[in-house]
Amino acid sequence: MKKLTAFIYASATVAMALAIQPLAAQSQKSTHATYALTHASIETVTKGVIHDGTVIISNGKIAAVGTSVTVPAGAEVIDCRGRWIYPGMIDANTKLGLSEVASDPRTRDFNEVGDIVPQMRALTAVNPNSVLIPVTRVSGVTTVIATPEGDLMPGTAALINLHGYTPDQMFAGFEGVVIMWPQSSRRGGWDKRTDEEIKREYDKRVNKLNEAWQKAEEYHKIDSALNGKGVTYYPELQALLPVVRGQRPVIIQVEVAKDILNALTWVGEKKVKKVILSGASEGWRVAAEIAKANIPVIAGPVLALPTRDYDRYDKAYANPGLLHKAGVKVALGTTDD
Repeated sequence: MKKLTAFIYASATVAMALAIQPLAAQSQKSTHATYALTHASIETVTKGVIHDGTVIISNGKIAAVGTSVTVPAGAEVIDCRGRWIYPGMIDANTKLGLSEVASDPRTRDFNEVGDIVPQMRALTAVNPNSVLIPVTRVSGVTTVIATPEGDLMPGTAALINLHGYTPDQMFAGFEGVVIMWPQSSRRGGWDKRTDEEIKREYDKRVNKLNEAWQKAEEYHKIDSALNGKGVTYYPELQALLPVVRGQRPVIIQVEVAKDILNALTWVGEKKVKKVILSGASEGWRVAAEIAKANIPVIAGPVLALPTRDYDRYDKAYANPGLLHKAGVKVALGTTDD
């Protein structure tokens, strides 16, 4: 019996090895081979549309684009007549890589304990083996911002490419500290708080945000004076140093018009150097003010109901276009897993 078990185990091992070899070879080829996508309509974004063009991909990167591109010897040629080639889309607000199964909290790693935890980096929690990543990638989205959510300052979002074996390989070089701006109005019909209770809670949360920012500014002064030597290490303040110094943006998640204006006022008072608004469902109501502040917006989700009963049904869908028309730089985010 032991010999039979050993034989079966050995046979299975050999079979697995034989099966893995062509897969490994295929993976290696897809990464390092050279491809020529010919006779395609190419949307370049910055230089218009190229018809009957060629795209050369070598070592996983675009090597050449145009109508008079020479196809390298040995390249695998793919005829793209009647097809379009366009840059990969970017979802600038998602929990992809941080959440897997909505009903299983063990697979949802985007909401950390604590109200001020900017040191919690989304990048370290990204799961490169998430089954949702290849599904998203094959749909044309190649890059996303994995964004934590939760309390007042839930962590630091990260821009990742949807290809790589580790989070560090996927990292695309951008991070931003997330602020969930306090809401100064009712959260829905179920919210039975009085106006006084709403204002009291709003003021309390803004004061807590102000305290965190003041501590970060003081920490910056001490750190600069001591040239970073001998400074007591506080992880949350250390994470805010690049923001105070203008080296890293804050991503302010805010929705209604009144709160957007409050956030813009706060940014001006604190002299925050790099700011991005996210969500901004009612950004269209205060688009002129956002444009004047020269602050970009990650708008979305666009497939949503209007924030007020009397608004047109398509306001969420029209919001990015209205912001763009007002002179605001706009990106799109779905907030999906």
